[in-house]
Amino acid sequence: MAKIYKIGQYKVKSDDIFFFDCNVWVFLFASIAGSNKRKQEVYSKLLKEINTAKATIFTSSLVISEFVNVCLRLEFNLWKDQHGNISNLNFKKDFRPTSEFQDAYAATKEQVSNILSLSERWPDDFNSIDISKILNSPTTDFNDAYYMHLCTRKPMNKAKIVTDDHDIINNKAIGDIEIITM
Repeated sequence: MAKIYKIGQYKVKSDDIFFFDCNVWVFLFASIAGSNKRKQEVYSKLLKEINTAKATIFTSSLVISEFVNVCLRLEFNLWKDQHGNISNLNFKKDFRPTSEFQDAYAATKEQVSNILSLSERWPDDFNSIDISKILNSPTTDFNDAYYMHLCTRKPMNKAKIVTDDHDIINNKAIGDIEIITM
């Protein structure tokens, strides 16, 4: 059974290992980060405590992929709103060729650089993962199930998942993982 801590109740230690879910990186760095100032402040404070304690944050290629996709899709939706939210506008065909996409992509690349400067890349050893365990989590989306599985494998088996995702927080089958959230 997962152990859930509220951010204000958890004291960061130097030997702690953290795994930030994509939604936390979005609150911290995406262009919409300021849309929820409270969450941005709380997760920023935790990030500062982690850095001050010299604890470790791991990230994976899947988190970075998800972050890039979320940021660019958010920008696409804003762009669509500026164009009357026409339903037939297509991300690849209509948005990618624009200067707005180029600006969004440049900003997203900078945000990814910030994330990578604050975290360590963790190889996920996809070749040795029992993917059926992940695919057999019907109540959780693939990425969330994958992250939970990663945090049960060495060296991350001591990692605490930092998330704002209720699919993870409320998952009864998560196992022996520590979760830190608002």
